[in-house]
Amino acid sequence: MIFDKAAPFQERSQALYELTLGKKAARQHARRVLLQIALDQTETVEIRHSALCHLSVLFSNRSTRPLLPLLLDKDAPWELRAEAAHVLGMASEHRPFAIRALKSAWKTAPPQVRFYIAYALAKHGGQQAIPLLRESINDYTPAPDLWWTLAQECRWAILCCRDAIRDGASDPEDPAFLSPAWEQETQFFRAKGRRLFPRNCR
Repeated sequence: MIFDKAAPFQERSQALYELTLGKKAARQHARRVLLQIALDQTETVEIRHSALCHLSVLFSNRSTRPLLPLLLDKDAPWELRAEAAHVLGMASEHRPFAIRALKSAWKTAPPQVRFYIAYALAKHGGQQAIPLLRESINDYTPAPDLWWTLAQECRWAILCCRDAIRDGASDPEDPAFLSPAWEQETQFFRAKGRRLFPRNCR
């Protein structure tokens, strides 16, 4: 079913999902199959995107290196580039080659892809990613599947890179620190080196 290109999308997507539900011993096989589908250019964008979405829940660095050419391909469909960046963000991907690829992909990425690159940099980029993220802090392009904007995502990512958010204590939709007003109100304290936490962080 998984490799039957004549099968309906919903059935193939369900089969890909069920692949991720296997026991730990079967996860390596699942990652290999999902990668094969995701990188197969003869597949539809929809099924490749579905494979990438399912791959992101397996949380492994083993899946990330083969995705870097897709992330860096400026001619690839933006949905696939975005999801490739999402996989890197979900994995424990702190390796230098992955960070370099994310920063390089940013230069050719449309706003829809930058959302997910910003997410991955928030997780793994550190303070070296902040100048890059600042390039889009005034880009109010709406997210393709979320209600906030690229500007808000980048502001959140910058705070993560500053280590102002710990252990996922907050997220990009928290209104306490997304607005330009909040950024202006706290500018003085940041200039003084004070660490700022969103209201709901302990």
